[in-house]
Amino acid sequence: MPFMPFLNALKAKADMQDKFLGYYNHPAADAGQFVDEENLTSDLYPVMSPRKQRRLIRVLGSPRAIRGGAELSWIANGKLYYDGREICDVNDGHDVPNTLNWQGGRTEVRQQLVRMGAYLIVWPARIIYNTHTGEMIDMDARVEASTVIVRPCTLTGHAYDYAAGPEPPADPDEQSYWWNTDTDALYQYLGGEWQGIDTVYTRLEVGGMEGKFHDYDVVKLEGFSYDWLNTTATVYAANEDYIVIATGTLVDYEETAGVVISREAPELDFICESGNRLWGCSSKTHEIRGSKLGDPTNWSSYLGISTDSYAATVGSAGDWTGIVQYMGYVHFFKENCVHRLYGTQPSNFQLVELPVRGLKAGCERSLCTVNQILYYVSRDGVMAFDGSSPVNVGEALGDVTLDECVAGAHDDKMYLWARVTNRKDRYTGADIIGGTPTLYVMDTGKGLWHIEDFSQTVRGMASTPEGDFILSDAGLWLIDGGRSAYEDADVAGDEGAVSWYGVTGDIGMDAPGHKWVRKIVVRLAMEAGSRMAIDIEYDSDGIWQRAMTVETERKKTLSLPIRTRRCDHFRLRYMGTGDARVYSVAKTYEVGSERGTMVARK
Repeated sequence: MPFMPFLNALKAKADMQDKFLGYYNHPAADAGQFVDEENLTSDLYPVMSPRKQRRLIRVLGSPRAIRGGAELSWIANGKLYYDGREICDVNDGHDVPNTLNWQGGRTEVRQQLVRMGAYLIVWPARIIYNTHTGEMIDMDARVEASTVIVRPCTLTGHAYDYAAGPEPPADPDEQSYWWNTDTDALYQYLGGEWQGIDTVYTRLEVGGMEGKFHDYDVVKLEGFSYDWLNTTATVYAANEDYIVIATGTLVDYEETAGVVISREAPELDFICESGNRLWGCSSKTHEIRGSKLGDPTNWSSYLGISTDSYAATVGSAGDWTGIVQYMGYVHFFKENCVHRLYGTQPSNFQLVELPVRGLKAGCERSLCTVNQILYYVSRDGVMAFDGSSPVNVGEALGDVTLDECVAGAHDDKMYLWARVTNRKDRYTGADIIGGTPTLYVMDTGKGLWHIEDFSQTVRGMASTPEGDFILSDAGLWLIDGGRSAYEDADVAGDEGAVSWYGVTGDIGMDAPGHKWVRKIVVRLAMEAGSRMAIDIEYDSDGIWQRAMTVETERKKTLSLPIRTRRCDHFRLRYMGTGDARVYSVAKTYEVGSERGTMVARK
C-alpha cells in the first residue's frame, strides 16, 4: 500500500513573561523590556505598574535653585526662601563662567545653595544667611573713605601715647613710650630702662565700618600715600571705627588721598562644603581654593596654622565642570578627569588626579549620591562612581545625548532630568524626543530604568524629612504625593490620574521562521476607574492595531485572551490611565518555515 503525503503537525510552544524589566532602548530588547515607555515604575517589580501621583506644592516664579536638609530652601522670584520664609533679595552676583544658555536664547547664572553648619550660602550672589540667628552676612566687604587716621597701637587696638624725638625723655614715667625718630623704633620705659617693642601694630581709623570686618579677616588696602600700606593684611582687631593690622613700620598721620579697604572672595565656578571649609574651583585661574576653617568669608588667610585658607594651581587641561564632597573627600571634576583632595589641613592637603571619565560640561547638577554611590553624567553616559573607577550604568538609554542634566535621590532611585537629543524610533528614524525635556528614573537597587513625563525645565531636586521635591519652572512638586508644610493652599493639589504606556521590543526574533501566535493571555488587576488597552504591531509595519480595551468601575482581577495573526515578529504596546497592574503575559504559538509555509513529509 503506497504511503500518502501528510503535513507535519506543528508543535505548540508556550512562554510566560512575568518579569517586566523597564526601559531598554536597544535592538535586543524583548517582551519584558520596553523600547519606549512613560510613567511606569519598578516599585512593584516584577509587576508592571504605573508610578504614583505627584503633588504640586506651590507655584514659583523664575525658580533658580533648591536645597534640602532639615528645612527646605530655594531661590525664586529673585529672592531667597528658607523654611518657607522670604529671607532676602538675590541677584546674579559677579560675572562668572557658570552660566547656562537655555533654549530660547536666555542666559542665566546658575545659583548654588550650600550649607556650611548654620550658614546657608548663595553663590555667586555671595550671600551668607545664618539659619540659627537670622543674621545676614556679606561674603564680600568694602569701605571707601576720604580720610583715614593711621596710628601705631597695641594688638588690641589701644593707640600709643608717646614722646617722639632722637633722644628719650629726660624724666620718663613708668610704662611711658618713646618713638626714636632716628631709628623709627618704639620703646617702653620699664624698671628704670627703655625696652624695645618688637611688634608694633597700626590702627586704621575709618568711620562707618559698621562691623563689616572682623578679627582675623584678611583685607586688601588701596589708595594710601605710602606704598607699603597698599597691601594685603590680616586684621588682628576690629570694631565699628577701626581695624588693627601689622605693618612692621611706625607711622602716624592722616591719610586724605582716598582709601579702599576690602575683603573679597575669589571668582569661583562651583562651590561645596567639606571639613567645615568652603571649597571652590576657577577655570579662569586654573585654581582650586579652600576658605579659612569655619569662615566662608576669608580665602587668603595664611598665618601658617591649621585653620589657614588653601590654594593650589592645577595643570590638567580643560575647564572645571563641577565639584562635590563624596566619602569625605572633595572631588573637582573636569570632562576628562577628576581631582581628589586628601588631607585635613593645609600642611597635609594633597591633590591627586584620577584619569577617569569626568563630568560633562553643563551637567554639574547631575552629581547625586544614592546608597553611597555617586552618579553623574559624563560625555559617555550616566556614570556610577564608588571612589575607584566610574562605570557606565546608562546603556539602557541607548545612543542619546544628555544635556543640562539635573539629578536627585528618592529612596533607592536616582531621578535624572535632561534635555535629550538623538533619541529616534529605530524603525522609522523619526525623533521621539528631539531635544525636549525627559525625566529618567533609575532604580539603583534593581538596575532598572524608567521614563516619567515631565515636560517642564527642572532647576533642582532636594530631600527633607517630609519627602523629596522637584523644583521646576511650573512650581515645587512632591515626588510621591502626600502633604507638605510648604504648601500654598490656593494651588496645592495632586495631579490627575496617571496615563502610562510601554512598547515592548520585538517578540519572536529568538526563533527562525514565521509564527502563529494562537493566543496571548494577559493577567492583570485594575483599580476602580482605571482603563487599559493593548495594541499590536506586526512585522515592523508601523501600523498599530487595537487588540484589547478594558475599563472597570470597581476593583477586579482579569485574565484576558488576545487573538493574533501569523507573522515573523510583533510588538505589544500596553497603555492605560490609572492604577492597572500587569502580572504576566502568556503566549501560545506555533512555528512555521522561513518562507511562512507548512513543511510536508512523506
